Amino acid sequence: MSAADLASLPPKDYTVKNLLPATGLAVIYGPPGAGKTYMILDGLARIACGVDWCGRKTKQRGVALVALEGLSGIGGRLAAYQIHHQMTLPDCMQVISADSFSLASDEDVRRLAATVQARALGENPVIVIDTLSAATFGMDENSAAEMGAVMRRLRLLQELTPCLVILIAHTGKADGNAPRGSSVLPGECDVMIGVRKSKSVPGQRTVTVEKQRDFSSFGEWWELRLIDVPCGVDSDGDVLSSCVVEQVADAIAPQPAAKQATRAPKKSLGSNETIVLDTAKELLNQPDLLEAKKDAIHETEIRDAVRPKLGCQPRKVAERCREAIESLVSKGYLTRDDVFIRLAQSPA
Repeated sequence: MSAADLASLPPKDYTVKNLLPATGLAVIYGPPGAGKTYMILDGLARIACGVDWCGRKTKQRGVALVALEGLSGIGGRLAAYQIHHQMTLPDCMQVISADSFSLASDEDVRRLAATVQARALGENPVIVIDTLSAATFGMDENSAAEMGAVMRRLRLLQELTPCLVILIAHTGKADGNAPRGSSVLPGECDVMIGVRKSKSVPGQRTVTVEKQRDFSSFGEWWELRLIDVPCGVDSDGDVLSSCVVEQVADAIAPQPAAKQATRAPKKSLGSNETIVLDTAKELLNQPDLLEAKKDAIHETEIRDAVRPKLGCQPRKVAERCREAIESLVSKGYLTRDDVFIRLAQSPA
């Protein structure tokens, strides 16, 4: 196809405008207790109703939450949501109980596709798998080969039922700023969204768009808070409650720019620092980033790029890369804003 042919193609369809595509793969990740499931339940409810989510227009879609963890608590969460918003959720919002579902099995993926199709959820439904670790139990999540096989099965699911798949993932212990496991996951996904507890306001969560393949929301962030809502009474007559998510601000703001280093960069660099700095420059000078006028990359992109270059054991790569980045920031070569890395204005 020529450039003119490509320009004549219709724009990328969406489920949440400028945030989530109609089809593809999204990852929402964060540490335990960050509120990932509360956030995605809020999103699914709004998509099922066709109302704005996170300040963005949605297209009404059928949605299915594949509940591999915490099924017993989802009923209370949905009850609290309906009570808080004074509404009844539509039938196109479904919860699939799948205790034995595994992304290690082609047959399980085919059965899931058949289940979604049987529920008549319409065109381009949203399928949420909660959580990735439960769906890959027994697999080596650090293995690029095994996670590559998981990506193949997710593509199979989308071939059988054109949809948007959202994976709920945990952070790794060694690197709390990235999904746990192989770098195949952030490399393959179309959208990656991080959810973290606010460092300054108790009960609030910071949501950041950390990867965006097709739309313009890369680097944007917003704040959510969890609100406790009574949702029933137990057998002893005690009040039961659950949480719902509420957006703190209507507008989605751009990621704040990092403060630039004020002291002159030092000249001496270690071997790992040199590798990391050269790699960061290469990544930030890619034509697509320059064209989009983006001046930041996610820390995991640097880590994945330097993995074959650092002379250390594979399990030490994340630690060595993080140490090198911190040293380069302190010496004035790089700046960082949470998980986003930029070149300093006057690098050596």
